[in-house]
Amino acid sequence: MARLAVAKSFQNQGIGSAMISHIMNLAICINERFIVTDALFEKWTWYQKRGFSYVFEGDIHPDTTKGMVYMLYDLYDPQVLEDYFDE
Repeated sequence: MARLAVAKSFQNQGIGSAMISHIMNLAICINERFIVTDALFEKWTWYQKRGFSYVFEGDIHPDTTKGMVYMLYDLYDPQVLEDYFDE
């Protein structure tokens, strides 16, 4: 996934979260397991609050203040497998 941006005048209105939700739904529809992105260091916690995990601990080292943080969201849902095989 490419990095997302919302104009400052439209931030804190749920637009970015809605875009992430839409991307997740699309990924599920095409049977993707993971969503990955490179977040700006200044924004990686925004992605983390939405369920993404950083992949490399060195990306978030306290001495780091710039650069990119490789982020991953795992779409695996064990309930889907259970429902599928129960039928």
